[in-house]
Amino acid sequence: MRAMSAVDIPAYLAFLPAPLLVALARDAEAVPAVPGLLVTRGLQADFPDLESPSVLVLVLEVYQALRSELATVLAARTADRAFIDATTLACAADNVGRSIRDAAWQTVIGRKNDEAGWSLAPSLGTPIRQSLFPGSTCRPSCAASR
Repeated sequence: MRAMSAVDIPAYLAFLPAPLLVALARDAEAVPAVPGLLVTRGLQADFPDLESPSVLVLVLEVYQALRSELATVLAARTADRAFIDATTLACAADNVGRSIRDAAWQTVIGRKNDEAGWSLAPSLGTPIRQSLFPGSTCRPSCAASR
């Protein structure tokens, strides 16, 4: 059974910098029942029921079964974050000299990310119930109960 690695999912490296990973590995201890797996030193001794070999094998099996899907979700999140950040910066540049009360004030809210096919909120001018429930004739009060 292959052990977990931060490099399996590149998006992890955005918030787990290489020096931190090196320091954590340096202060970790091996799990004899799971070749290649390291855990924080002392966890196995301090929490033998939670950090038992059988529990750690189960966690590793779940990770291995889902890592592809998790990597896909985190990659999409990275792209989504880039869209939000770039759009927010562009809006901020457009808003220089404007009051927040100005009708021309720009935000990321309602902007569509054409690459990903989503918007942060319903498009401007689209009633919320149509955005949430396309084709619905439901009144807003019943839409909230769905």
